[in-house]
Amino acid sequence: MNEHADAIKAYIDDLLNRVIESTLAHGGKEILDSVILTGSLGRNEPSIEVDDQGNITLLSDVEIAFVHSGKTEKLFHLIDAVCGEFEEDLNIFPVTVSRVKYAANFNLSFSSPKYKTLFTFDLFNGSRTIWGTDYLLGRKVSIAECDVFEAKRLVANRIGELIYLSSHDKKELLQMQWKGKVMLAIASAYLLLDQRYVSSYHGQRDRILESKAEVDNIIGDGFTDMYCKTFDFLRESGDPYSIQDEDLRRYVKNVGLLFEKKNIKRSRVNSLSRKAKYVVKYLKTGCHYGITGFENAILDSLIHDFADNDDKVIIDAETWKKVLY
Repeated sequence: MNEHADAIKAYIDDLLNRVIESTLAHGGKEILDSVILTGSLGRNEPSIEVDDQGNITLLSDVEIAFVHSGKTEKLFHLIDAVCGEFEEDLNIFPVTVSRVKYAANFNLSFSSPKYKTLFTFDLFNGSRTIWGTDYLLGRKVSIAECDVFEAKRLVANRIGELIYLSSHDKKELLQMQWKGKVMLAIASAYLLLDQRYVSSYHGQRDRILESKAEVDNIIGDGFTDMYCKTFDFLRESGDPYSIQDEDLRRYVKNVGLLFEKKNIKRSRVNSLSRKAKYVVKYLKTGCHYGITGFENAILDSLIHDFADNDDKVIIDAETWKKVLY
C-alpha cells in the first residue's frame, strides 16, 4: 500500500475538499460553526482498497460532525443535500456547539460532565476540524474521565449487531465481519478497563501486543493471535478471516467475567432524556429484564447467553434493538 500513499492522500484530500465545497454551496456557512472529521478518516487510518490498475476504493464510511448552534430544520436539509451528492458512504450527524465547547456527551448540554462516553473521548482524541472554528484545539479528554461501563456497552452492542443483523442477512462475508467486530470490541474493552485505551485502531493493536501474555491469560489462550488476524482482515484489507464460534464464545465469556470482577453494572453517562427514551421503549417490550437496571440486564444477557450458546440470545438481541440500539 505504501507505493500508493501519495495517490491515496490526493484522493482523500480531494474528497474532503469536495465535501466542504458541497456543504458551503448548500448554505453551510450560514448554518454551521464548524465541520469535524471523525472516525477512521479523522484518525488518518481509513480502510482503502487499491486494485491492479491503481483505482482507489474507500471501504470506510466518512464520519462527519456538523457543529451548529440550533438551526435544526435547515441543518437536516443540508445533511441530506450533501450526502446525496457522493458515491462514498457519508455519515453526517449534528453536534451542538455547547457539546464540543464543554466536552459534553449529548447535544443538550451546558456544562462539562464528570464522566465521558467513548464517543466523546474519541471526538477529542481521534478527530480533526476541517472547516470553521476549531473547538478541538488544545482540548483533550483523558481516559480516566471515560465511564468504564462503556466497555460493557461496546462488547454487548457488537454482539447485538451480530445476532440481530446476521438473522436478517446470511452472507458469509458479512457474518465474518460481524464476528470480527466482536473481537475488536473485546480488545477495546480490555484496554478501556486497563486505562490504556486509545482512539487509533493501530494504537490499540500495538497496546494489545505489548501485553500479549497478560491479555491471553485473562481473555483466553490464542486471543491475541486471532485478534491480529481479525485486525488484518477488517483494518488492513487482508485475507478474509473467520474466528470459530466456540473460540469467540469463550472470549466473550471471559470478558464477561472481567466485567463482573470489576463490578461494572451502571452507566454514569446517561442523560435524563436518554433514560426516559429507554424507559418508554422498554415498557413496550413487556419488561422481561426487571424494572430497575434493565439496561445492564439486557447487556449482561446478550453477553452471557451468547457465551453459553443459549437460544435466548435471539430474544436478547431483539429487545436490545428495540430499546437500546
